[in-house]
Amino acid sequence: MPPPRLIACTLMLLALALPAASQAPSKQPNLIATLWLQTAAEYAALALQSYRQAQAQLAPALREPAWSASLEQRKLPRSDYAELPPAVILDLDETVFDNSQVQGEFVAAGGFDPQLWDAWVARAEADAVPGAREFAQAAQALGITLVYVTNRGCAPRPGDDGRPCPQESDSIRNLERLGFVPPRPAEILLRGEQPGWNREKSQRRMELSRQYRILLMIGDDLGDFLPGVRGLPAPERRQQALAHKDFWGAGWFLLPNPVYGSWLRALGTDPAAHLETPDPPLP
Repeated sequence: MPPPRLIACTLMLLALALPAASQAPSKQPNLIATLWLQTAAEYAALALQSYRQAQAQLAPALREPAWSASLEQRKLPRSDYAELPPAVILDLDETVFDNSQVQGEFVAAGGFDPQLWDAWVARAEADAVPGAREFAQAAQALGITLVYVTNRGCAPRPGDDGRPCPQESDSIRNLERLGFVPPRPAEILLRGEQPGWNREKSQRRMELSRQYRILLMIGDDLGDFLPGVRGLPAPERRQQALAHKDFWGAGWFLLPNPVYGSWLRALGTDPAAHLETPDPPLP
């Protein structure tokens, strides 16, 4: 089978060769977005920029014991967390792991396939997002713990020795293969690993807030930073992002992900209905 990148590029050329009516976004969901992740120099530059800015904030955040990037932690008295060991919370997919190859498979298959996804997780072959490994090395050199809060699902696989959460060891193995210090199991928190650990990450952030002072948070989805925003309508999500403008670039660092996420779910079953166009000129 041709490699996913070749498949995606071939699909794009076919789409360009078809009549304009067949080039509607719904005909090739995520084709252009996936190609952007796979090929755009701008994507690599944005990722490097985000991680470089995050690295520059490590030392200032470390020096200020009253500082926390976690809204959940800020609900606690400062005395509860000021002396805790420092940590950075990172998402995994499209934040540390570049999964654009399997996204190419989804384009070829006509949409997301949970079996393809779990097989990809099991292979532990994701590349690193540009800048992620260097950031991790800089943080750990300062004695900062990296903890990963991911919405990779935790579920047994048929014929896999009955392990309750093979995705955890797969993720640790992928990190190690990329040159990251492998986290302890307690430092990687998967969706469904414990009761109440659903797609909303707030509960897991609160749990970590009792163990560490959270210096920075890095992710690709608004829900990686803010509680209760998954499922909000698109205008309210934007309002929430702007209402917390003082955190962006200070304690929160966002990686671009145009392919999937809660931003897309907020558009509902007819994303094209949200498309804005100029008003027609007055007669």
